[in-house]
Amino acid sequence: MLKQGDVAAWQGKDGLWRFVWMLAHDTHEKLGEIYSLAQFILMMDENPQQLTPEELEHLRETERLGHFPIGVAQMQAANLQVVGHMLPSDEDMEGYWVWRAAFDQGKAGVFAVPLEEIWQMVLESLAQGVADEDDADDDTEAATNE
Repeated sequence: MLKQGDVAAWQGKDGLWRFVWMLAHDTHEKLGEIYSLAQFILMMDENPQQLTPEELEHLRETERLGHFPIGVAQMQAANLQVVGHMLPSDEDMEGYWVWRAAFDQGKAGVFAVPLEEIWQMVLESLAQGVADEDDADDDTEAATNE
């Protein structure tokens, strides 16, 4: 299983490879193993096998979903392949700490859906964000033309 700092690749149903970054690992009495991941917004046609230090540094600068917690079953089902290692900085861990505080208070949970579904949620969220920005731009333009 992944350890903190591992960068892993997984292949989506479309055949493209995606990357996750293992930020933290927790054990919960009822939920079991919880893996906190960051999902990079990047896809590759070919299995990356192993990333060079330069590629890892580039990946660190790539846009990503900062944090999402998943269970061990979802981790195992994704058939993750470790392709590199880079320890997260305090800044990289911000989303995890926000989630952890809320989780400890019973106000946050853990994804219990496959990694592929989480990826689709990310894409839909990004698409909605672009649509919202376009709507805001249209509203601003309309207001200035009145």
